[in-house]
Amino acid sequence: MTSEEQKGIGSDRIRGSSVVNVDLLECPICHDLLWIPIACQRCETSFCSACINRWLAANPRKCPNRCKIYIERKCPSFIVKLLAQLQLSCYYQSRGCEQVIPYEALETHESECDYQPQQCPGCRLEVLKKDFDNHTSGCAAIELTCQECKLVYKRVDAATTHTENICLREQTKENIR
Repeated sequence: MTSEEQKGIGSDRIRGSSVVNVDLLECPICHDLLWIPIACQRCETSFCSACINRWLAANPRKCPNRCKIYIERKCPSFIVKLLAQLQLSCYYQSRGCEQVIPYEALETHESECDYQPQQCPGCRLEVLKKDFDNHTSGCAAIELTCQECKLVYKRVDAATTHTENICLREQTKENIR
């Protein structure tokens, strides 16, 4: 997942009256809900793919459950079916997103969510994706480029740094070179 590999999916994000035993869906490494799960063939334990890959990078071929050798297999289908029953709140709920998303649609939703933060290239302020265009269209710190003379200036300085007269001077300099 775009960002879930780093931050995990806490069981507190489960919404609705779920009859699912969440303990079955917890990764024994990160203790969050399984994400892109795979399992050990020997002990049948499921892990988040990112978690087990980090584990194996530090402990080659060793299962966290002390199996002799970790052999990867697909996650058991009953675990996949239980995960598919989950409805989860969006990671950006604290920023205002009220969507409740099926487990399988979570990655797509969160990568496109209007409540994810984006940094303004001008003032470096963190702005919600839904407000980004409105913010940048009026941000005084945004750099603009004159299409005529190619001079780069900040919007706040437009009246003093780049007027019609200055633009003509810049164009004249370009023509002389």
